[in-house]
Amino acid sequence: MLNHQAVFSYLIQEKLLAPESLILDRLRIVNSSQRNHNVSVLRSHSPSYFLKQGDGGEGSGTVANEALVYHFLQTHRKEHEIHNYLPRCLAYDSQEQILTLEFVADARDLGKYHMQRGRFPKSIAVAMGKALGLLHQVPVKDKVNDGSECLAHEIPWAITLHRPELNLLQTISDTALKLIKIIQKFPNLCTYIDVLSQEWNPVALIHYDIKLENYLVYPQKSEKQSTALKMIDWEFAGIGDPCWDVGSVFSTYLSFWIFSMPITGETPPEEFMKLARYPLERMKGAFISFWTSYVNQMALAPVEANGWLLKSMRFAAARLLQTAYEISMSRGRLTNNVVCLLQVSFNILQRPEQATLQLLGIPFQ
Repeated sequence: MLNHQAVFSYLIQEKLLAPESLILDRLRIVNSSQRNHNVSVLRSHSPSYFLKQGDGGEGSGTVANEALVYHFLQTHRKEHEIHNYLPRCLAYDSQEQILTLEFVADARDLGKYHMQRGRFPKSIAVAMGKALGLLHQVPVKDKVNDGSECLAHEIPWAITLHRPELNLLQTISDTALKLIKIIQKFPNLCTYIDVLSQEWNPVALIHYDIKLENYLVYPQKSEKQSTALKMIDWEFAGIGDPCWDVGSVFSTYLSFWIFSMPITGETPPEEFMKLARYPLERMKGAFISFWTSYVNQMALAPVEANGWLLKSMRFAAARLLQTAYEISMSRGRLTNNVVCLLQVSFNILQRPEQATLQLLGIPFQ
């Protein structure tokens, strides 16, 4: 794996860094490793870099997939605006499994932005809708040998969580297993989830892992808009159902709302909803702006838009189950907020039309 000295040597070797920069540019390296080995190389007077290196096994595969996605999207750079919402991909070294991207200066992920501001600007929601619409409009079958055939993706594992395979059960935590058993106690809900598997329609390039942390907002010198947006972490992107991405936007904000509630066993639900640090009512304008922007970008007719909205809402329920599972894997017990995630997911699956209006405030056309 790259250490600090090796990072400098590698960038000089790739001609992304001049030797004199080591003295003139006040270089700093910040380690931000999570699933893979990530480092930011910050320069005071020149463009900075973000390097991502696979840590072997699955990590190497996801970094290679992200590099493939950037390569595929860059083939559409001249004909498509999607590149405006991506960091620039500068290089991919398949031998060392190193992906080099531009570092987006002064950026914050969307979750931190909302926590610091306590607001949900409609302008950002509009940009999110347009960016997703542009992504889902990138042609994936019109060109020959453009890499799209390598971007096939399986159905989201969250949709089969209630019917876990043996390899999952071999690595699952006791808390996550308890969560799956709760889901399995409700056969009707399992049936609703099974229907989502049948309706999965892989017709577009999707991000697949949309969440607040995978959006970056940064200041922009423009009279029209002071904040710009980038989508990051394309490790799991592939050909899939565009409604999964839309539902993931809904889900990530619903999770943000639920985890801002001080939920205790003694407090009635209507009370802790009132005490949410980030009330759902404050988000509804952004939900409407996001959806309107997406529908306009995709040029969906009213009847088609209603169908996509309903399907996206049901996918949001499945994504809430995924979030509950991921949190349960690292906790010693099922927390009250995770139980609330389950309850909201169940309610959406049972009454998706009502949930769309009550939770998101988005009217059907």
